[in-house]
Amino acid sequence: MKRKIIIFSILLLICVIYLYTGNTLIVSTEYEIYSSGISENFSGFTIVHISDLHNASFGKNQEQLIKKINKAEPDIIVITGDLIDSRRKGTDNVKKLLENLPEQIDVYFVTGNHEAASKEYNELLKILEDNNVNIMQNENTLIERDGQYINLCGINDPLFLTGTAYSKENDERVAEILGELCTEDFYNILLSHHPEMLDIYAQSAADLVLSGHAHGGQIRLPFIGGLFAPGQGLLPEYTDGIFTQNNTNLIVSRGLGNSVFPLRVNNFPELVTIKLYCR
Repeated sequence: MKRKIIIFSILLLICVIYLYTGNTLIVSTEYEIYSSGISENFSGFTIVHISDLHNASFGKNQEQLIKKINKAEPDIIVITGDLIDSRRKGTDNVKKLLENLPEQIDVYFVTGNHEAASKEYNELLKILEDNNVNIMQNENTLIERDGQYINLCGINDPLFLTGTAYSKENDERVAEILGELCTEDFYNILLSHHPEMLDIYAQSAADLVLSGHAHGGQIRLPFIGGLFAPGQGLLPEYTDGIFTQNNTNLIVSRGLGNSVFPLRVNNFPELVTIKLYCR
């Protein structure tokens, strides 16, 4: 009996360590994008993509996350929503992250569904503004390198657009906005929280879309992938990795934090880096 208790205790300890590290140890994933639409001056241009923090903490003053970001040596940092969590109070960890990002790097932010649902959204906006973050609400900006440009576009979460999470009205409104933001004149990078709208993105001039929202499917099954994602249901398709439709590439981050379900299983928090190259 004593031996069984010892074995059970060891197995329980292993499970606890596995779950703890699986929710606190950040992994870095790098993608390389080659396109004839990317000008030579932007070859090697590096983007760090943060998504779905949900006010999570990764060390004192977010030092683990900041270290990963600095190591990537980004030209810009983009954040695709859900910095805060509508089900939990607090913005302290968001503030620590933004205050410790490298000052010389431009940061761009688009909203997620939790920003739309949170009572702390106005507080978040103040924190973003205090830290000189570019808040992109259905707008675009040209990033310039020696006379050549990339068009960076950011779209609000559909809850801000129509008040509903998933609807035909959302699809139509997003398509309308993308028609205004994305242009054939430049290489277009779109920041949008929702990966499940790839069909809509691919009908626009968006060349590269960066999204999150799915949390990697929360629980990742070996050889299968994510178990569940909002807007996609069971065994969702767009939970992490890169997907291509028409001339549009979609990169989905597994994100960093948790929300409704408090644990990730076989699904480490992820920081994504994208490097652009002229083909």
